[in-house]
Amino acid sequence: MIINSPLKGKLEPLESLEDGVFSAKIMGDGVVVMPQESIVRAPMAGKLVTVFPTGHAYGIEAKDGTKVLIHIGIDSVNLNGEGFDVKVKQGKKVKQGDPLVEVNFAGIKDQIPSIGVIMIVTADSERKIVGKTETGATNIDKCVIETA
Repeated sequence: MIINSPLKGKLEPLESLEDGVFSAKIMGDGVVVMPQESIVRAPMAGKLVTVFPTGHAYGIEAKDGTKVLIHIGIDSVNLNGEGFDVKVKQGKKVKQGDPLVEVNFAGIKDQIPSIGVIMIVTADSERKIVGKTETGATNIDKCVIETA
């Protein structure tokens, strides 16, 4: 399965976060996108199995069993939804490119350790990563992770 970038930005490896959870790949492996736009989009088609009320995290499961977590920022849950305008509801289906949330990155960047948009294939996914791009410019039409 092809998993595209959730937004335009600069790709960085998970290890660059130095957060102790995502960087250690405890929840799964993936990438970080340092945002250059405010809309975070679905990186693939699937069902929204998780939409946190605070707007900072989304879980999507594809028909083939690939499970992806999109987590916006580090410690962003502590913002209690401030700066997040959620566009979707849990349980709904999305297509690749559908808007999930609009984030006021400029407004939250000084309140949390990182505004990086973390995207991982979760450890409990039925599919595993067979390829990924970890550095460089990216956009929503660019494959950054491939699973099989």
